[in-house]
Amino acid sequence: MRSVLPLDRDRRSVINELGFRLFKEQWQEKRISEKRTREIAEAVQAYIIRLTRSKDRLLKVPLSNQENTEALKLADSLRRFFLRTKDRSLVFWPEFPGCGILHKCVGDVLQGSKLIEVKAGDRTFRMTDIRQVLTYCSLNFASKRYDLRDIVLVNPRRGVFHQTSVADLIVECSATTAVDFFSSVIEFISAEGNSR
Repeated sequence: MRSVLPLDRDRRSVINELGFRLFKEQWQEKRISEKRTREIAEAVQAYIIRLTRSKDRLLKVPLSNQENTEALKLADSLRRFFLRTKDRSLVFWPEFPGCGILHKCVGDVLQGSKLIEVKAGDRTFRMTDIRQVLTYCSLNFASKRYDLRDIVLVNPRRGVFHQTSVADLIVECSATTAVDFFSSVIEFISAEGNSR
């Protein structure tokens, strides 16, 4: 699904985040009212303004019908992606406790032993996406909170996903074992002299 809307990075962020939150709400509640959709959209705009620390007035303008439609299409694309699997129990926004110089992080979706990160841009997956999931996996290694075995990157806008095991990803990225890799990361972020 290519966007037909003019590209403004912060507005696109609002649309993408709204698409994810609408999917979350629909997955948990099945149906949501127009009023609830507007409330979610307003919360998303406030969240993106806080996140970007933007003073851009464009971010405060209510979403257009086209932007809302695009967010709903992203939500539907995510719904169809998750309906292809038998395991329908999703944990939204799994938390990874902070460690050393890293504060607590929050992922997108946990499905059994799979960490699923949503990337809804008009782009392919990037190395920054891999670093993000490896950071989450490292924090999880330190906390032993979840039994993470697989990583999935999904782009509902482009209709693509990539799945790999944590062990295979580590070997591909570092040519070492997961235990050695995560131990090194935890040692580095916990070392004296590193500052926040």
